[in-house]
Amino acid sequence: MRHHQFLRNTMYRRYIIFFATFYFSILALQAYLSRQSMLGSIELIQNESSLVEEEIQYVKNFEKPYLESEWAPYYIGHENGVLYDWERVVRLKSKKPLTKDESLPDEILSRQSEDDVIKISSPEESRHYFINDKLTPLKDLWILQ
Repeated sequence: MRHHQFLRNTMYRRYIIFFATFYFSILALQAYLSRQSMLGSIELIQNESSLVEEEIQYVKNFEKPYLESEWAPYYIGHENGVLYDWERVVRLKSKKPLTKDESLPDEILSRQSEDDVIKISSPEESRHYFINDKLTPLKDLWILQ
C-alpha cells in the first residue's frame, strides 16, 4: 500500500512540474516578445529623430540662407510662375514628329522655322497651350468635343 501511494504522489509532482514549466515558458516568451517590441520602437524613434534632425539641418543650412538672400523674391516668383516685365516664355514646337533616328539636337534645331516658335507672355497663356496640347489627342479621337 505504501508503494502505491508513493507512485500516486510522484504523478502529482510530475503534473505540478509540467504545468510550472509550461507557465514559466509562457512568461519567458512574453518577456522575449516585449523586449523585441521595445527594441523595434527604439529603432523607429531613432530613425524618426534622425529624419527630423536632417530636416532641421536642411532648413538651417539651406532654406534659411536661401530665403534671406537678396535674390529670394526673384526665385520665389519664378517658382510660382510669376514673370517679370522683361521676361518672356518661348516655346518651341516642331511640325514634323520625331522619328527614332532623328533624335540629335542639331537636327531638331535645324528643322525649326519662325512658324514653329510661339511667344508666350503670361502664365495664363502657358497654361492654355499646355492644356490644349494635352487635350488635342483626345479631341482627335472624338473622346472630347
